[in-house]
Amino acid sequence: MKKHPILILAGNDRVATSLVHALAFQEFETFVAASEPYAHALYLVSDARRVSLRRTDDPKYVADLLGQCAEHKIRAIIPSSDAELLL
Repeated sequence: MKKHPILILAGNDRVATSLVHALAFQEFETFVAASEPYAHALYLVSDARRVSLRRTDDPKYVADLLGQCAEHKIRAIIPSSDAELLL
């Protein structure tokens, strides 16, 4: 079965952690992205599926996010905080 790559944004680390656990045995290849290098959710996936992002208040945040999605062939993004929803 082909797994679909998705990206969970770890702005709210507790929500992101719960999402990673909830999707662990589904048909998704879960990537986690955060601007904070010590976000717990990042360490629930392999190194290859960790994505480092700029802060959400950086003007290049959206371009960086979309570039990372293109690089990893990610077609779905799941935000975990209100700040990420606005973007």
